[in-house]
Amino acid sequence: MRPALALLALTACADPRTSAEDASAWFDSGVNDDVDEIVEYTETNYDFPAAEGETISAFAGAVFPVDGYWNISYGPGEQFPDGGCPSVEDSDLPFEIVGTVTLRPAWYIKTDGCAAQVNDDGGLSGADEESEEKYYSSYFIQDRSAGIFVLFDSRYAPFDTGDKVRLRVRGVRTSFDVNMVYAHDVVEIEHLRAPLYYEVASGAFANEHIGRVMRIEGTVTQEIGTFGDVDIEADDGTAYTFSVAQDLSRRRAVDPKLGQRIQVTGPVFLSYGEYPILVTQAGQVSLLAD
Repeated sequence: MRPALALLALTACADPRTSAEDASAWFDSGVNDDVDEIVEYTETNYDFPAAEGETISAFAGAVFPVDGYWNISYGPGEQFPDGGCPSVEDSDLPFEIVGTVTLRPAWYIKTDGCAAQVNDDGGLSGADEESEEKYYSSYFIQDRSAGIFVLFDSRYAPFDTGDKVRLRVRGVRTSFDVNMVYAHDVVEIEHLRAPLYYEVASGAFANEHIGRVMRIEGTVTQEIGTFGDVDIEADDGTAYTFSVAQDLSRRRAVDPKLGQRIQVTGPVFLSYGEYPILVTQAGQVSLLAD
């Protein structure tokens, strides 16, 4: 007990602290700093892969579209159990593709799920059509032939835009005319941070533009809405939309105002009958001089 009594005696001798220390001796007042997130672009197309049969276009032609709203195509031996969620076998899977990441893996998307109902005897009796699946880090990749949307069920991806990735695709689906990689393994990553190839838009988008990185310029006609959508009108009168990722929208890192002239570059998606450019980095949007 003596050490404890001695400690109490020492603490009792300390002078009481009457005010907080002045933090200005080591902290300044700070300044506001805008988020840049610079993204580099190029008008030179990718030169890979060399073999035509290994391109994303060849892959898409072999496995898409997946027939049936609920169906998911898997390679032999990887389907859902009989009586469970709907799936079909595709002998073209698995299929390896390689592409440059053209959208930072941060796109949130909610798709129709596949939660099989379990019977009392332990068997399966089909899918729950009310179930949903949420993907927080989905992204696009693109090679010299085409681009493809990849569902990714993680809040963190070990790569970024401009990196080259090789994927072993094991499952695919088609949802509302959008072809998607549903299940995949990341086989290889090259951290290149290479410039992204883009094309200049010359008219309204269509299904053929999905997955391709396009550049649009115009005047803001509708400021950012509840779901992150912004409308602009090009000089030729073409109406375009781009959609801002949730985190950018919440912190107003991308917040164009009515009447501003802006430039937007990114991959085209299809959502509710419109073809928005998806934006997950502030550097995809630039303010133009009037």
